Amino acid sequence: MLFYLLLALQVVGFIILVYLMIHLFLVLRRASTAPAAEPEPRVDVGQIESELRRTADQLGQELATRSAALQRQIEDAERRGERLQMQIAQAEERVRTPRPGPAGAVTPEPRRQSTAAEPPRAAAPETRPAP
Repeated sequence: MLFYLLLALQVVGFIILVYLMIHLFLVLRRASTAPAAEPEPRVDVGQIESELRRTADQLGQELATRSAALQRQIEDAERRGERLQMQIAQAEERVRTPRPGPAGAVTPEPRRQSTAAEPPRAAAPETRPAP
């Protein structure tokens, strides 16, 4: 008896499956044959053209302002570079010119070879104050 019950359940399940497949087929066929309810979008060519021209004008203005700003920055950098080159030239010129010694400076005498006949020089007196 269990065998007949299982067979009946399988037949009922098969019938339900066939019904669902037919129902799905009909729904899909209706959807594909129905006319498109959406209206086609109307495109106004003149409106699109004017919008493109406005956008192009805006982009042109932005590019002009950016290029002017960049040109100012380039000119400023060139001025700074020229000023730096002048300062470098002045510094090199200062290095090349001989510096005068301090006022009242004594140039050192060349060392003489000592002879045995010369007496040794006396030591300089101490400059510390007496306690």
